[in-house]
This record gives sequence, C-alpha cells and structure tokens, in this order.
Amino acid sequence: MERSIAVLLSGSGRTLENILDKIDDLKVSVVISSKNDVRGVEVAKKNNIPCHIIQRKNNKDVDKFSEKITKTLEKYDFSLIVMAGFLSFYNFPEKYNQKIMNIHPALIPSFCGKGYYGMKVHREVYKRGVKVSGCTVHLVDKKYDHGPIVIQKACALKAEEKPDDIARKVFELEKKAYPEAINLYLNEKLTIKNNRVFISD
Repeated sequence: MERSIAVLLSGSGRTLENILDKIDDLKVSVVISSKNDVRGVEVAKKNNIPCHIIQRKNNKDVDKFSEKITKTLEKYDFSLIVMAGFLSFYNFPEKYNQKIMNIHPALIPSFCGKGYYGMKVHREVYKRGVKVSGCTVHLVDKKYDHGPIVIQKACALKAEEKPDDIARKVFELEKKAYPEAINLYLNEKLTIKNNRVFISD
C-alpha cells in the first residue's frame, strides 16, 4: 500500500514542511486549509500538492464545515489524516475513526483542551512554572486533545526560560515525534486497546 496522508492545517505550514523533510517515500495526497491567507497554502503549492480552502467562517455551523471537509477528502486516496496546526473542530465520520492524528505542544493531559493551542499553551506553561514540558502525538476523537496517545517527548525547563524559549524547545521535540508517529502508523506498528496504544517492533 502506498504511504500516503492527507493534511489539515490553519497556519504557517512548518509542520507540513517538517513531515515532507523527515519522511521518505511519503505522498501527501491533499492539503486542506481552514484559512486562505496562510503560509501553509503556499507550502502546499510549492510542493505541487493539491490544496483546498474550506473556511469555518463561511459555513453556518461545524457540521456543514465538517461535511465539506469530508467530501473533499473522499476525492483522494490516503492512509492517514494528519492535523498540522489545524485550529478548527472537525466532526469526522465514523469511517475516519482512529485514522486521524494530531500533535499537541504539551504533555497531555496537562495544558490541553479547547482554547489551548500555539503560544497560548506555552504562556500557560510559563505562568504555572512547571519544570517539564513537551509534546504529545495522539489519535483524534470527538474531544479536543483527548484521543489515544501514541508518543510523548519531554524536555526540562529552566525558571528563566520565557514562553518563546519553551516554544522553541518543544518544537524541536515535535520535529522528531510527529514523523516517528506517522511512520509507526503507516508501517502498521500501532494497536489500540482500551484507549492505550501498543507499539510493535
């Protein structure tokens, strides 16, 4: 089976760039962006990836928005849907259950859930003064930052480090964790039982 993914994004496309850079023999079948004026769209075009703009604000509710995403995805072949900084809720159909992956810039279940994304996460981490942060790759369910955890990577934090410093540290972990998790999925190394992800050799 071809190693192929679909990507949902809302921003700069740096996660998409990292995936393209780190994973060999990978086809990105399609990119869907929830915003039309973001760099991620240009990254897709630069790499000759079909790109569709589906804006949440142009749809009366999340179900209509989600329906348009699903209809677009159905035109393409892929093994996994990868959320790469996608900031809208996608009410996906059952056929995509355990077929969508996301990365969160903190160690779930801390600093996660609705409203926790991007620099907002790192500012809260800084305010709380925690000594460890990191990133979490998980499969997506119908709750924010809630599905089965695939990989977590952590880093120690110093008291003098500011939110921007924390963000840089965590993104370095993300650059390793997401390609690793995507490869595990595409190579059929993951088994999910009772909300736990087992990784085979």
